[in-house]
Amino acid sequence: MTEKKGFTHDSVANKTVEWYTPKWIFNALNLKFDLDPCHPEEKLDWIPAAKHYSEKDNGLIQEWTGRIWINPLR
Repeated sequence: MTEKKGFTHDSVANKTVEWYTPKWIFNALNLKFDLDPCHPEEKLDWIPAAKHYSEKDNGLIQEWTGRIWINPLR
């Protein structure tokens, strides 16, 4: 398995549309989040959110409270 570095597709073959914010961004923000409603199925331990919803959980219809992390669109 290759290391995920952020701002890249998780597959070089572009089989998914997932993009990862790199750890250094979270380090620079120095914030903790209550929720990441659009987290990848594979848990990324560098995203500092107490709760995660994945596509399988359909985070867009779940209740959101607190400080929310959403990966910005480019």
